[in-house]
Amino acid sequence: QGNYTVTYVPGKLTITAAQVTIKVEGVQEEKVYNGLDQKAEGYTVVDEGNLFSGYSRDNIKYKGSNDVQPEAIGKDVTTTPILMNLKAEDFSYADDNYTVSFEVVEDGSLTITPAVVTVTADNKEKVYGGEEPELTATVTGLKNNDPESVIAYNLSRATGEEVGEYVITPSGEATQGNYTVTYVPGKLTITAA
Repeated sequence: QGNYTVTYVPGKLTITAAQVTIKVEGVQEEKVYNGLDQKAEGYTVVDEGNLFSGYSRDNIKYKGSNDVQPEAIGKDVTTTPILMNLKAEDFSYADDNYTVSFEVVEDGSLTITPAVVTVTADNKEKVYGGEEPELTATVTGLKNNDPESVIAYNLSRATGEEVGEYVITPSGEATQGNYTVTYVPGKLTITAA
């Protein structure tokens, strides 16, 4: 070319993997107390980052075993965190066009909420002028053979000794341990002597 002869030496264009940051959060589960251990596990991908058209979050692979998920186990009424102890190296893309990094948006949680029990005052009867019957109640809704003693309550009846009906009132704390408590009144019937 003009005053020169030209020698051509090839070079190269190197295409490196694109970086994609996926954002995950733990599951948020709420379960009602049942007297047994309950488990919540797993996470969800909430943002797959800057994947190009034609690429899918379905191709982001979790390299760990599906049996090894972030999890929490709880029995009693409380909230237990699901710690997202995953690592960036736990993830990869299905081909070499991406390297995957990883960001925890939010840890998950397992919340055990109280079960409902009912304390129902038993109906009683006595004859006018007779001995006062012992006031009793029935507790229903207890889970997994929990004893009735886990629920504390008091019983009282409306005053009066004439023939008629008198309300028996159960009372106590609305929340007790793993239970919320509903109270249902009964009645004492005084019959004629």
